[in-house]
Amino acid sequence: MVAVLEKMNRWQKFARWMVSADPPPPLAAPVTIEQRNGVPFCEQWNLDCPIFWLPTGDVWTVADACQGTLILGANGSGKSSGSADSLALKLLRLGAGGIVLCVKVGEADYWQSIARLAGREKDLVRVTEKDHGFNVFEYELRRNGRGAGLTLNLVNLFRQLFDLVEANNGQKAAPDFWERAGVRLISNAIHLQSCLTDPFTIMAVREVISTAPRNPQEVESADWEQTPCGLACEQALLRFPDDYETQQAVEYFTLQWPRMGDKQRAGILETWEGLADPVLRTPVRQKFCAQTTWTPEDAIERGKIILMDLPVKEFDFAGKLAGVIAKYMFQKTVERRPKADEKNRRPCFIWADEFQHFITSYDPLFQQTARSSKALSVYIGQNIPSILAALGGQAAKPFMDNLLGNLVTQIFHSNAEKETNHYAAETISKDWQNRRTVSASESQSRLAPALAGSISSSASMAESLEYLVNPVEFTRLRTGGMRNNRIVDAFFFQGTRTFSDGNNFLPVYFSQPKEQRS
Repeated sequence: MVAVLEKMNRWQKFARWMVSADPPPPLAAPVTIEQRNGVPFCEQWNLDCPIFWLPTGDVWTVADACQGTLILGANGSGKSSGSADSLALKLLRLGAGGIVLCVKVGEADYWQSIARLAGREKDLVRVTEKDHGFNVFEYELRRNGRGAGLTLNLVNLFRQLFDLVEANNGQKAAPDFWERAGVRLISNAIHLQSCLTDPFTIMAVREVISTAPRNPQEVESADWEQTPCGLACEQALLRFPDDYETQQAVEYFTLQWPRMGDKQRAGILETWEGLADPVLRTPVRQKFCAQTTWTPEDAIERGKIILMDLPVKEFDFAGKLAGVIAKYMFQKTVERRPKADEKNRRPCFIWADEFQHFITSYDPLFQQTARSSKALSVYIGQNIPSILAALGGQAAKPFMDNLLGNLVTQIFHSNAEKETNHYAAETISKDWQNRRTVSASESQSRLAPALAGSISSSASMAESLEYLVNPVEFTRLRTGGMRNNRIVDAFFFQGTRTFSDGNNFLPVYFSQPKEQRS
Protein backbone atom coordinates (compact mmCIF):
# COMPACT_ATOMS: atom_id res chain seq x y z
CA MET A 1 0.00 0.00 0.00
CA VAL A 2 1.29 3.45 -0.89
CA ALA A 3 0.19 6.40 1.28
CA VAL A 4 -0.02 9.80 -0.45
CA LEU A 5 -0.44 13.12 1.45
CA GLU A 6 -2.20 15.68 -0.72
CA LYS A 7 -0.92 19.05 0.38
CA MET A 8 -1.02 22.38 -1.43
CA ASN A 9 2.31 23.97 -2.20
CA ARG A 10 2.07 26.51 0.61
CA TRP A 11 4.63 28.82 -0.90
CA GLN A 12 2.56 29.19 -4.06
CA LYS A 13 -0.36 30.11 -1.82
CA PHE A 14 1.73 32.64 0.11
CA ALA A 15 3.07 34.12 -3.12
CA ARG A 16 -0.46 34.84 -4.28
CA TRP A 17 -1.09 36.70 -1.02
CA MET A 18 2.07 38.77 -1.12
CA VAL A 19 1.07 42.41 -1.32
CA SER A 20 3.23 45.47 -0.83
CA ALA A 21 3.33 46.97 2.65
CA ASP A 22 4.22 50.39 1.23
CA PRO A 23 1.77 53.13 2.24
CA PRO A 24 -0.40 55.14 -0.14
CA PRO A 25 0.22 58.87 -0.69
CA PRO A 26 -0.95 60.32 2.71
CA LEU A 27 2.53 59.91 4.20
CA ALA A 28 4.50 60.56 1.02
CA ALA A 29 5.69 63.89 2.42
CA PRO A 30 6.73 64.97 5.93
CA VAL A 31 3.82 65.67 8.24
CA THR A 32 2.86 69.17 9.32
CA ILE A 33 4.02 70.05 12.82
CA GLU A 34 2.45 73.00 14.59
CA GLN A 35 3.28 74.82 17.81
CA ARG A 36 0.43 74.91 20.31
CA ASN A 37 1.16 76.73 23.55
CA GLY A 38 4.85 76.31 22.81
CA VAL A 39 4.52 72.51 22.45
CA PRO A 40 5.00 70.66 19.12
CA PHE A 41 1.69 69.24 17.89
CA CYS A 42 0.86 66.92 15.01
CA GLU A 43 -2.37 65.10 14.21
CA GLN A 44 -0.37 62.13 12.90
CA TRP A 45 1.29 61.59 16.28
CA ASN A 46 -1.92 60.07 17.55
CA LEU A 47 -1.41 56.45 18.63
CA ASP A 48 -3.94 55.38 15.98
CA CYS A 49 -2.02 56.98 13.12
CA PRO A 50 -1.12 54.38 10.41
CA ILE A 51 2.52 53.72 9.58
CA PHE A 52 2.02 50.68 7.28
CA TRP A 53 -1.07 49.72 5.30
CA LEU A 54 -1.11 45.93 5.28
CA PRO A 55 -2.34 43.55 2.54
CA THR A 56 -5.64 42.72 4.24
CA GLY A 57 -6.59 46.37 4.62
CA ASP A 58 -5.40 46.40 8.22
CA VAL A 59 -3.09 49.18 9.40
CA TRP A 60 0.01 49.03 11.57
CA THR A 61 -0.10 52.11 13.76
CA VAL A 62 2.08 54.19 16.05
CA ALA A 63 0.58 52.26 18.98
CA ASP A 64 1.63 48.97 17.36
CA ALA A 65 5.15 50.28 16.76
CA CYS A 66 5.43 51.29 20.42
CA GLN A 67 5.15 47.62 21.36
CA GLY A 68 8.57 46.97 19.82
CA THR A 69 9.73 45.60 16.47
CA LEU A 70 12.17 42.79 15.70
CA ILE A 71 13.43 42.26 12.13
CA LEU A 72 15.35 39.05 11.42
CA GLY A 73 16.95 37.97 8.16
CA ALA A 74 20.12 36.42 6.83
CA ASN A 75 22.97 38.47 5.44
CA GLY A 76 21.75 39.50 1.98
CA SER A 77 18.09 38.76 2.73
CA GLY A 78 17.09 42.34 1.98
CA LYS A 79 15.98 43.15 5.52
CA SER A 80 17.96 46.40 5.74
CA SER A 81 16.98 47.61 2.25
CA GLY A 82 13.44 46.21 2.52
CA SER A 83 11.36 46.40 5.68
CA ALA A 84 13.95 48.35 7.69
CA ASP A 85 14.46 50.98 4.98
CA SER A 86 10.72 51.39 4.55
CA LEU A 87 10.12 51.71 8.31
CA ALA A 88 12.98 54.20 8.77
CA LEU A 89 11.60 56.43 6.04
CA LYS A 90 8.10 56.31 7.56
CA LEU A 91 9.37 57.25 11.03
CA LEU A 92 11.35 60.21 9.72
CA ARG A 93 8.46 61.45 7.61
CA LEU A 94 6.25 61.12 10.67
CA GLY A 95 8.48 63.64 12.45
CA ALA A 96 9.73 61.15 15.06
CA GLY A 97 13.01 61.82 16.83
CA GLY A 98 15.33 59.10 17.98
CA ILE A 99 18.76 57.62 18.50
CA VAL A 100 20.53 55.45 15.92
CA LEU A 101 23.28 53.02 16.96
CA CYS A 102 25.77 52.06 14.26
CA VAL A 103 27.66 48.82 13.72
CA LYS A 104 28.62 48.92 10.04
CA VAL A 105 30.95 51.47 8.48
CA GLY A 106 28.87 53.68 6.20
CA GLU A 107 25.67 53.24 8.22
CA ALA A 108 25.76 56.91 9.23
CA ASP A 109 25.97 57.91 5.56
CA TYR A 110 22.87 55.83 4.86
CA TRP A 111 20.96 57.70 7.56
CA GLN A 112 22.22 61.00 6.18
CA SER A 113 20.72 60.09 2.80
CA ILE A 114 17.42 58.84 4.16
CA ALA A 115 17.09 61.95 6.34
CA ARG A 116 17.66 64.07 3.23
CA LEU A 117 14.98 62.09 1.37
CA ALA A 118 12.54 62.60 4.25
CA GLY A 119 13.30 66.33 4.50
CA ARG A 120 14.88 65.85 7.94
CA GLU A 121 18.60 66.40 7.27
CA LYS A 122 18.68 69.53 9.43
CA ASP A 123 17.53 67.42 12.40
CA LEU A 124 20.59 65.14 12.32
CA VAL A 125 23.09 65.32 15.20
CA ARG A 126 26.03 63.22 14.04
CA VAL A 127 28.10 62.17 17.06
CA THR A 128 31.66 61.29 16.02
CA GLU A 129 34.98 60.88 17.82
CA LYS A 130 35.58 64.61 17.20
CA ASP A 131 32.13 66.21 17.35
CA HIS A 132 29.41 66.38 20.00
CA GLY A 133 29.20 65.11 23.55
CA PHE A 134 26.75 64.55 26.40
CA ASN A 135 27.93 64.97 30.01
CA VAL A 136 25.63 62.45 31.65
CA PHE A 137 26.58 63.43 35.21
CA GLU A 138 26.02 67.16 34.73
CA TYR A 139 22.75 66.28 33.01
CA GLU A 140 21.55 64.11 35.91
CA LEU A 141 22.52 66.84 38.37
CA ARG A 142 20.81 69.74 36.56
CA ARG A 143 17.95 68.10 34.62
CA ASN A 144 14.31 68.90 35.23
CA GLY A 145 12.28 66.63 37.44
CA ARG A 146 11.69 65.92 41.10
CA GLY A 147 14.42 63.28 41.29
CA ALA A 148 17.17 65.42 39.78
CA GLY A 149 20.38 66.27 41.66
CA LEU A 150 20.21 63.47 44.23
CA THR A 151 23.61 62.12 45.23
CA LEU A 152 22.21 58.60 45.38
CA ASN A 153 21.14 58.83 41.74
CA LEU A 154 24.50 60.27 40.65
CA VAL A 155 26.31 57.41 42.38
CA ASN A 156 23.93 54.90 40.86
CA LEU A 157 24.54 56.40 37.42
CA PHE A 158 28.28 56.02 37.92
CA ARG A 159 27.83 52.39 38.94
CA GLN A 160 25.47 51.76 36.03
CA LEU A 161 28.09 53.04 33.59
CA PHE A 162 30.69 50.81 35.21
CA ASP A 163 28.33 47.82 35.10
CA LEU A 164 27.61 48.47 31.42
CA VAL A 165 31.35 48.44 30.75
CA GLU A 166 31.93 45.24 32.68
CA ALA A 167 28.84 43.41 31.42
CA ASN A 168 29.74 44.16 27.80
CA ASN A 169 33.31 43.12 28.51
CA GLY A 170 32.23 39.84 30.12
CA GLN A 171 33.78 40.69 33.50
CA LYS A 172 30.88 41.62 35.80
CA ALA A 173 31.38 40.27 39.30
CA ALA A 174 29.53 40.43 42.61
CA PRO A 175 30.43 43.36 44.89
CA ASP A 176 32.81 42.69 47.77
CA PHE A 177 34.02 44.67 50.78
CA TRP A 178 36.49 46.73 48.77
CA GLU A 179 33.91 47.65 46.15
CA ARG A 180 31.44 48.74 48.81
CA ALA A 181 34.15 50.82 50.50
CA GLY A 182 35.11 52.28 47.15
CA VAL A 183 31.51 53.21 46.43
CA ARG A 184 31.35 54.98 49.83
CA LEU A 185 34.40 57.02 48.87
CA ILE A 186 32.86 57.84 45.49
CA SER A 187 29.51 58.76 47.05
CA ASN A 188 31.04 61.35 49.36
CA ALA A 189 33.28 62.80 46.65
CA ILE A 190 30.37 63.03 44.21
CA HIS A 191 28.23 64.78 46.82
CA LEU A 192 30.90 67.39 47.53
CA GLN A 193 31.38 68.08 43.83
CA SER A 194 27.63 68.32 43.26
CA CYS A 195 27.44 71.09 45.89
CA LEU A 196 29.67 73.35 43.81
CA THR A 197 28.59 75.69 41.04
CA ASP A 198 31.27 74.42 38.65
CA PRO A 199 30.24 72.01 35.86
CA PHE A 200 30.13 68.50 37.25
CA THR A 201 32.67 66.07 35.78
CA ILE A 202 34.07 62.76 36.94
CA MET A 203 37.54 64.22 36.33
CA ALA A 204 36.77 66.83 39.04
CA VAL A 205 35.61 64.03 41.36
CA ARG A 206 38.91 62.30 40.75
CA GLU A 207 40.76 65.47 41.77
CA VAL A 208 38.82 65.59 45.05
CA ILE A 209 39.73 61.98 45.84
CA SER A 210 43.37 62.24 44.80
CA THR A 211 43.92 65.26 47.10
CA ALA A 212 42.10 63.85 50.14
CA PRO A 213 44.22 64.15 53.35
CA ARG A 214 46.30 61.10 54.30
CA ASN A 215 46.61 61.91 58.01
CA PRO A 216 44.92 64.20 60.61
CA GLN A 217 47.84 66.65 60.58
CA GLU A 218 47.37 67.32 56.87
CA VAL A 219 43.77 68.41 57.49
CA GLU A 220 45.07 71.29 59.65
CA SER A 221 47.58 72.52 57.08
CA ALA A 222 46.97 75.64 55.00
CA ASP A 223 48.30 73.87 51.92
CA TRP A 224 45.64 71.16 52.06
CA GLU A 225 42.89 73.78 52.39
CA GLN A 226 43.86 75.03 48.90
CA THR A 227 43.64 71.57 47.30
CA PRO A 228 40.55 70.50 45.31
CA CYS A 229 39.41 68.36 48.24
CA GLY A 230 39.95 71.12 50.82
CA LEU A 231 38.22 73.74 48.68
CA ALA A 232 35.30 71.42 47.95
CA CYS A 233 34.78 70.77 51.68
CA GLU A 234 34.90 74.48 52.50
CA GLN A 235 32.60 75.62 49.69
CA ALA A 236 30.09 72.82 50.26
CA LEU A 237 29.71 73.80 53.92
CA LEU A 238 29.41 77.47 53.03
CA ARG A 239 26.61 76.77 50.54
CA PHE A 240 24.77 74.10 52.53
CA PRO A 241 25.79 74.42 56.21
CA ASP A 242 22.69 72.62 57.56
CA ASP A 243 22.52 69.83 55.01
CA TYR A 244 23.06 66.41 56.62
CA GLU A 245 24.61 64.74 53.56
CA THR A 246 27.05 67.62 53.14
CA GLN A 247 28.08 67.38 56.78
CA GLN A 248 28.59 63.63 56.43
CA ALA A 249 30.71 64.06 53.29
CA VAL A 250 32.95 66.68 54.95
CA GLU A 251 33.29 64.49 58.05
CA TYR A 252 34.29 61.54 55.89
CA PHE A 253 37.17 63.41 54.27
CA THR A 254 38.35 65.38 57.33
CA LEU A 255 37.89 62.77 60.09
CA GLN A 256 37.33 59.22 58.82
CA TRP A 257 39.54 59.07 55.73
CA PRO A 258 42.71 60.51 57.37
CA ARG A 259 42.42 58.03 60.28
CA MET A 260 42.30 54.92 58.13
CA GLY A 261 45.32 52.67 57.96
CA ASP A 262 47.56 53.07 54.95
CA LYS A 263 46.77 49.57 53.64
CA GLN A 264 43.03 50.02 54.00
CA ARG A 265 43.15 53.40 52.31
CA ALA A 266 45.32 52.01 49.50
CA GLY A 267 42.87 49.16 48.94
CA ILE A 268 39.92 51.54 48.69
CA LEU A 269 41.83 53.84 46.33
CA GLU A 270 42.70 50.90 44.11
CA THR A 271 39.02 49.92 44.03
CA TRP A 272 38.08 53.48 43.06
CA GLU A 273 40.65 53.52 40.28
CA GLY A 274 39.34 50.20 39.01
CA LEU A 275 35.78 51.48 38.98
CA ALA A 276 36.67 54.84 37.42
CA ASP A 277 39.21 53.73 34.84
CA PRO A 278 36.76 52.60 32.10
CA VAL A 279 34.63 55.72 32.60
CA LEU A 280 37.67 57.99 32.31
CA ARG A 281 38.90 56.49 29.05
CA THR A 282 38.00 57.39 25.48
CA PRO A 283 35.29 57.40 24.22
CA VAL A 284 33.32 57.44 27.49
CA ARG A 285 35.25 60.37 28.95
CA GLN A 286 35.07 62.46 25.76
CA LYS A 287 31.51 61.61 24.76
CA PHE A 288 29.81 61.30 28.17
CA CYS A 289 31.90 63.04 30.85
CA ALA A 290 32.96 66.37 29.32
CA GLN A 291 31.00 68.97 27.36
CA THR A 292 27.33 68.73 26.41
CA THR A 293 26.14 69.57 22.90
CA TRP A 294 23.15 67.20 22.82
CA THR A 295 20.75 65.61 25.31
CA PRO A 296 18.10 62.89 24.95
CA GLU A 297 15.41 65.59 25.08
CA ASP A 298 16.71 66.90 21.76
CA ALA A 299 15.39 63.70 20.15
CA ILE A 300 12.47 62.96 22.45
CA GLU A 301 10.84 66.38 22.53
CA ARG A 302 12.48 68.33 19.68
CA GLY A 303 12.65 65.65 17.03
CA LYS A 304 16.42 65.48 16.55
CA ILE A 305 17.98 62.29 15.20
CA ILE A 306 21.02 61.43 17.35
CA LEU A 307 23.31 59.46 15.04
CA MET A 308 25.99 57.61 17.01
CA ASP A 309 28.59 57.56 14.24
CA LEU A 310 31.07 55.43 16.18
CA PRO A 311 30.51 52.15 14.30
CA VAL A 312 31.49 48.96 16.08
CA LYS A 313 33.26 47.62 12.99
CA GLU A 314 35.60 50.62 13.13
CA PHE A 315 35.80 51.47 16.85
CA ASP A 316 35.28 47.93 18.18
CA PHE A 317 34.56 47.80 21.93
CA ALA A 318 34.79 51.58 22.29
CA GLY A 319 32.05 52.08 19.69
CA LYS A 320 29.92 49.38 21.26
CA LEU A 321 30.25 50.95 24.70
CA ALA A 322 29.37 54.42 23.41
CA GLY A 323 26.21 53.02 21.84
CA VAL A 324 25.22 51.13 24.98
CA ILE A 325 25.60 54.19 27.23
CA ALA A 326 23.73 56.47 24.82
CA LYS A 327 20.88 53.97 24.56
CA TYR A 328 20.66 53.52 28.34
CA MET A 329 20.51 57.28 28.97
CA PHE A 330 17.91 57.65 26.21
CA GLN A 331 15.77 54.92 27.80
CA LYS A 332 15.96 56.45 31.29
CA THR A 333 15.08 59.89 29.93
CA VAL A 334 12.13 58.78 27.83
CA GLU A 335 10.66 56.95 30.82
CA ARG A 336 10.49 60.27 32.68
CA ARG A 337 8.36 61.93 30.00
CA PRO A 338 5.39 63.78 31.49
CA LYS A 339 2.10 62.13 30.71
CA ALA A 340 0.29 65.36 29.81
CA ASP A 341 -1.07 65.59 26.24
CA GLU A 342 -0.15 61.96 25.61
CA LYS A 343 -2.45 61.73 22.59
CA ASN A 344 -0.36 64.03 20.42
CA ARG A 345 3.06 63.64 22.00
CA ARG A 346 5.92 63.18 19.52
CA PRO A 347 6.87 59.51 19.09
CA CYS A 348 10.56 58.69 19.51
CA PHE A 349 12.59 55.65 18.53
CA ILE A 350 15.67 53.57 19.31
CA TRP A 351 17.16 52.06 16.14
CA ALA A 352 19.81 49.34 16.22
CA ASP A 353 20.86 47.28 13.21
CA GLU A 354 22.84 44.22 14.38
CA PHE A 355 21.26 45.00 17.74
CA GLN A 356 22.96 42.12 19.57
CA HIS A 357 25.98 44.40 20.03
CA PHE A 358 23.96 46.81 22.18
CA ILE A 359 21.79 44.56 24.38
CA THR A 360 21.79 45.30 28.13
CA SER A 361 19.97 43.85 31.10
CA TYR A 362 17.75 46.94 31.19
CA ASP A 363 16.22 46.37 27.74
CA PRO A 364 13.39 43.97 28.75
CA LEU A 365 12.41 46.25 31.64
CA PHE A 366 12.30 49.25 29.32
CA GLN A 367 10.31 47.43 26.68
CA GLN A 368 7.62 46.42 29.16
CA THR A 369 6.56 50.06 29.61
CA ALA A 370 7.78 51.62 26.34
CA ARG A 371 4.28 52.05 24.94
CA SER A 372 3.24 54.39 27.75
CA SER A 373 6.23 56.61 26.89
CA LYS A 374 5.47 56.49 23.14
CA ALA A 375 8.90 54.96 22.53
CA LEU A 376 9.53 52.68 19.55
CA SER A 377 12.33 50.11 19.66
CA VAL A 378 13.43 48.76 16.28
CA TYR A 379 15.96 45.93 16.62
CA ILE A 380 17.42 44.28 13.52
CA GLY A 381 19.49 41.10 13.52
CA GLN A 382 20.43 38.04 11.51
CA ASN A 383 19.68 34.94 13.54
CA ILE A 384 19.05 33.49 16.98
CA PRO A 385 22.55 31.93 17.48
CA SER A 386 24.25 35.30 16.90
CA ILE A 387 22.02 36.91 19.54
CA LEU A 388 22.72 34.13 22.03
CA ALA A 389 26.45 34.28 21.35
CA ALA A 390 26.48 38.03 22.05
CA LEU A 391 24.67 37.40 25.35
CA GLY A 392 27.09 34.71 26.48
CA GLY A 393 25.65 31.45 25.19
CA GLN A 394 22.81 29.08 26.10
CA ALA A 395 22.74 30.22 29.73
CA ALA A 396 21.34 33.54 28.49
CA LYS A 397 18.43 31.95 26.61
CA PRO A 398 15.78 32.86 29.26
CA PHE A 399 16.93 36.47 29.09
CA MET A 400 16.82 36.43 25.28
CA ASP A 401 13.35 34.89 25.30
CA ASN A 402 12.19 37.60 27.70
CA LEU A 403 13.59 40.37 25.50
CA LEU A 404 12.28 38.99 22.19
CA GLY A 405 8.92 38.21 23.78
CA ASN A 406 8.50 41.90 24.53
CA LEU A 407 9.01 42.82 20.86
CA VAL A 408 5.45 42.25 19.71
CA THR A 409 5.87 42.87 15.98
CA GLN A 410 8.35 40.51 14.32
CA ILE A 411 9.24 40.60 10.64
CA PHE A 412 10.91 37.47 9.27
CA HIS A 413 12.94 37.68 6.05
CA SER A 414 14.77 34.95 4.15
CA ASN A 415 16.99 32.84 6.37
CA ALA A 416 18.99 29.64 6.01
CA GLU A 417 19.72 29.24 9.72
CA LYS A 418 17.76 26.27 11.08
CA GLU A 419 17.23 27.45 14.67
CA THR A 420 16.03 30.87 13.52
CA ASN A 421 13.54 29.39 11.05
CA HIS A 422 12.16 27.11 13.76
CA TYR A 423 11.95 30.10 16.10
CA ALA A 424 9.96 32.01 13.46
CA ALA A 425 7.65 29.03 12.82
CA GLU A 426 7.11 28.51 16.55
CA THR A 427 6.47 32.22 17.07
CA ILE A 428 3.78 32.29 14.39
CA SER A 429 2.62 29.03 16.03
CA LYS A 430 0.57 26.03 14.97
CA ASP A 431 -3.07 25.39 14.24
CA TRP A 432 -5.31 22.45 13.49
CA GLN A 433 -5.30 21.64 9.80
CA ASN A 434 -7.02 18.98 7.74
CA ARG A 435 -4.75 16.24 6.38
CA ARG A 436 -6.19 14.14 3.56
CA THR A 437 -4.64 10.71 3.21
CA VAL A 438 -5.16 8.69 0.01
CA SER A 439 -4.11 5.04 -0.16
CA ALA A 440 -4.04 2.76 -3.17
CA SER A 441 -3.34 -1.01 -3.46
CA GLU A 442 -3.18 -3.50 -6.31
CA SER A 443 -3.81 -7.27 -6.02
CA GLN A 444 -3.11 -10.07 -8.50
CA SER A 445 -4.55 -13.58 -8.76
CA ARG A 446 -2.21 -16.42 -7.84
CA LEU A 447 -3.86 -18.63 -10.51
CA ALA A 448 -3.31 -16.18 -13.35
CA PRO A 449 -0.40 -13.96 -12.38
CA ALA A 450 -0.03 -12.57 -15.90
CA LEU A 451 -3.47 -11.08 -15.83
CA ALA A 452 -4.08 -7.59 -14.52
CA GLY A 453 -5.11 -7.47 -10.91
CA SER A 454 -7.66 -5.34 -9.19
CA ILE A 455 -6.91 -1.89 -7.79
CA SER A 456 -8.57 -0.52 -4.70
CA SER A 457 -8.23 2.91 -3.12
CA SER A 458 -9.46 4.74 -0.05
CA ALA A 459 -9.30 8.25 1.31
CA SER A 460 -9.56 9.64 4.80
CA MET A 461 -9.46 13.08 6.41
CA ALA A 462 -8.01 13.85 9.82
CA GLU A 463 -7.03 16.93 11.76
CA SER A 464 -3.43 17.44 12.78
CA LEU A 465 -1.59 20.25 14.58
CA GLU A 466 0.83 21.80 12.09
CA TYR A 467 2.85 24.98 11.68
CA LEU A 468 0.94 27.80 10.04
CA VAL A 469 4.21 28.55 8.27
CA ASN A 470 6.66 25.68 7.97
CA PRO A 471 10.34 26.45 8.66
CA VAL A 472 11.23 25.66 5.04
CA GLU A 473 9.14 28.58 3.81
CA PHE A 474 11.64 31.06 5.25
CA THR A 475 14.27 29.71 2.85
CA ARG A 476 12.07 30.48 -0.17
CA LEU A 477 11.50 34.20 0.36
CA ARG A 478 12.70 36.62 -2.28
CA THR A 479 15.76 38.63 -1.28
CA GLY A 480 15.61 41.61 -3.61
CA GLY A 481 18.17 42.59 -6.21
CA MET A 482 17.83 42.44 -9.98
CA ARG A 483 16.99 38.73 -10.06
CA ASN A 484 13.90 39.44 -7.92
CA ASN A 485 13.02 42.78 -9.54
CA ARG A 486 14.06 44.47 -6.27
CA ILE A 487 11.27 42.72 -4.34
CA VAL A 488 11.95 41.57 -0.75
CA ASP A 489 9.51 39.10 0.84
CA ALA A 490 8.78 38.72 4.54
CA PHE A 491 6.30 37.29 6.99
CA PHE A 492 4.79 40.03 9.13
CA PHE A 493 3.79 38.76 12.59
CA GLN A 494 2.06 40.61 15.39
CA GLY A 495 1.65 38.60 18.56
CA THR A 496 -1.25 40.45 20.14
CA ARG A 497 -3.39 40.69 17.05
CA THR A 498 -5.61 38.76 14.68
CA PHE A 499 -5.72 40.36 11.24
CA SER A 500 -8.94 40.65 9.28
CA ASP A 501 -8.14 37.42 7.40
CA GLY A 502 -8.21 35.53 10.72
CA ASN A 503 -4.43 35.01 10.99
CA ASN A 504 -1.78 36.51 13.29
CA PHE A 505 0.67 36.86 10.40
CA LEU A 506 0.71 38.21 6.86
CA PRO A 507 2.96 37.46 3.87
CA VAL A 508 4.11 40.83 2.54
CA TYR A 509 6.70 42.26 0.21
CA PHE A 510 8.76 45.46 0.24
CA SER A 511 10.20 47.28 -2.75
CA GLN A 512 13.88 48.09 -2.51
CA PRO A 513 14.93 51.64 -3.50
CA LYS A 514 16.00 51.86 -7.13
CA GLU A 515 19.29 53.45 -6.14
CA GLN A 516 21.44 52.53 -3.16
CA ARG A 517 21.15 55.09 -0.39
CA SER A 518 24.52 56.55 0.65
